[in-house]
Amino acid sequence: MTEHNPFAAPESMDISVGADNRPAAAIRQQHLSHEASVQSVGSLYLLGSSIVVIAGGVMIYLAISNYGAIPNQIHSRSTGILEPLFIMGLGVGQGFIAFGLRNLKSWGRIPAALFAGIGLLAFPIGTLINGYILYLLLSAKGRMVFSAEYREIIQQTPEIKYRTSKILLFFAFLLVGLIVFGVAALLVGGR
Repeated sequence: MTEHNPFAAPESMDISVGADNRPAAAIRQQHLSHEASVQSVGSLYLLGSSIVVIAGGVMIYLAISNYGAIPNQIHSRSTGILEPLFIMGLGVGQGFIAFGLRNLKSWGRIPAALFAGIGLLAFPIGTLINGYILYLLLSAKGRMVFSAEYREIIQQTPEIKYRTSKILLFFAFLLVGLIVFGVAALLVGGR
């Protein structure tokens, strides 16, 4: 016969009060941070796409407005515009990839992995960042997050949302503010 110890920890506790016991909710909770990370990469791709498209547009404008301004110009008008058009096309492609990642579309994984694979060449920081992006896209959790099954789970659990910490949001806004300040300083200082 075993003695009862009143000071021992309980062998089981019923903690089901307010807990979601649906299988879909459990799967969503397991993959929620991975889902949020993939969508964050999509946001970064969208930001990069915007910058590249704007830069390509400015380059096209400059190529068109400066055509003929330089005597004995080596490049023809079409050659001077082809490079900015290519850059702009890359930006538009990156925008489509961003849309696919933000919305967890399965077709977005492969082109994003190709972009990240090329980004591995940007040693050392680009290698680290793009290695992490490849992990997010190609890991088992990444395959799950982009699957049709997971889209159904998202539809079944719309109340489950990822919550970003306030500290992380503060540092993100600080970083964006520093970037905006830096660009403004370059524009004002360049006059």
